[in-house]
Amino acid sequence: RIYIWVESFESWVVDYQTEDGYVMPNLHRFMTENSIFYADKIKSQVKYGGSGDGQMTLMTGLLPISKGSAALSFGDNVFPSFAHLYPASRTINPCHNTWNQNVTNISYGIKELCEGPDFYKSDSIIFRELIKEFNSTDSLSFSLAITISSHVPFEKGAEVNFKVDEKLPQVIQDYLRCMHYFDGAFNLLLTEMETNNRFRDADIVITGDHTIFQKFIWNDLCDYWDKHNYPHDDSNYVPLIISSPTITSTMRYDNLAYQMDEYPTISHIIDIRRRGGGIGGMA
Repeated sequence: RIYIWVESFESWVVDYQTEDGYVMPNLHRFMTENSIFYADKIKSQVKYGGSGDGQMTLMTGLLPISKGSAALSFGDNVFPSFAHLYPASRTINPCHNTWNQNVTNISYGIKELCEGPDFYKSDSIIFRELIKEFNSTDSLSFSLAITISSHVPFEKGAEVNFKVDEKLPQVIQDYLRCMHYFDGAFNLLLTEMETNNRFRDADIVITGDHTIFQKFIWNDLCDYWDKHNYPHDDSNYVPLIISSPTITSTMRYDNLAYQMDEYPTISHIIDIRRRGGGIGGMA
């Protein structure tokens, strides 16, 4: 399995277009050329732990604690996670010494933490490392790739020549360019899928750790959309995109769901019990 955890990924960007086309053309191609499960209204449930909360909920199905960060206060607990079932597993982390990864990875059942001095510089480096590590083992494996280009303050957007409406709030313009930057790196995985059956046969999960825009910014964006007759919802969400050999036709779930729903949904779709047995707490 390949788990791609996209920093600050909001679902409205998936189908968003400018005069230059889709902001994320490679992701859009991935979703149209493969049978996928797609849920576009996943409500973020992170609290004080931020990205660490998002990772814990995605990996375990558990909700964050009310005060503080579970990753820091209880990182050495043993958590239920499908990663325990894989003989080979790793996290590709762009930011050394963040989110208590050297401790929580063990708690989540991940055996290897891959960090490099240049990983934070480019999502392309993350995807190249993902491809290398995934090809390096013959056993059933789990890989978590964490991206970083769309982290605030959205500086990677300055490196992207992609037209967006200059009437949009500046922070939204920068964010859209950052997501386009990520999409260019994601194309490395698509290219590998075209030539490498090992990747074509993999379960691939793409989601975000949390939403990013606070209410006052979101309201400004909704006002802009209303003026331009662009369809939108009254809130922002994280997407969940799953490609798997077990999915034979595209399925779309349009109802409201929550991050805690992702873990059992993923486990059910890829038939985790067939691969290695049940997981505590899973129906």
